[in-house]
Amino acid sequence: MQMPILTTCSTCLLVLTTAKNALDKGKKDEINTFLAQGNMKYNRSADITSLLWVLTKNVNIIKLKVKRPLKGLKVAAFYGCHSVRPQSVLGFESSVNPKSFESVITALGATVVPFKKRLECCGFHATYPAKTSVKKMTSQIVNDADENDADCIVTPCPLCQMQLDIYQDGAQEYTNSKARVPILHLSQLVGLALGLSKEELGFTHNVIDAMQIV
Repeated sequence: MQMPILTTCSTCLLVLTTAKNALDKGKKDEINTFLAQGNMKYNRSADITSLLWVLTKNVNIIKLKVKRPLKGLKVAAFYGCHSVRPQSVLGFESSVNPKSFESVITALGATVVPFKKRLECCGFHATYPAKTSVKKMTSQIVNDADENDADCIVTPCPLCQMQLDIYQDGAQEYTNSKARVPILHLSQLVGLALGLSKEELGFTHNVIDAMQIV
């Protein structure tokens, strides 16, 4: 179809980009011998991008589209692992000091709070083999946001959103922490600023109460 692929998942972004890099750097002919059996061919035409990257590149347009500025909302921006790492594969921005997420949040009218855990791993992929470690990781992320008075944690990755939202109660009970912070996916935050209702954006399905936001 000669169209780019846009994903709202950071892990999908990494997997698809890794595959494309392998195809474009020597694997294309080998793979095409198999694709030919189904009358298909890879032509190097599908670029991989993410919702965060597209919003960052069009941040000035986003500002013009905002109908409900999120003034007063304090947001902890959680990149997680696969939004920026490894830099050698993704290459969109620095993996140690990225700025894209913060620029989007600011464009929506919200305030970015200090958040030292913003580039940490949420632990999603290790939930079952390393339950104890993952509970501690989840708890540390939530507590960091809470200590900086964040109203919510927002992430561009649905796996991070699931981990920090669905498993938050269990993690906080394990570490004896009373902090509870709503966890939003980036698309929910953007939709809110564009004028969509919380019900339309699925806020009622969040495990940690997100209806209190804004």
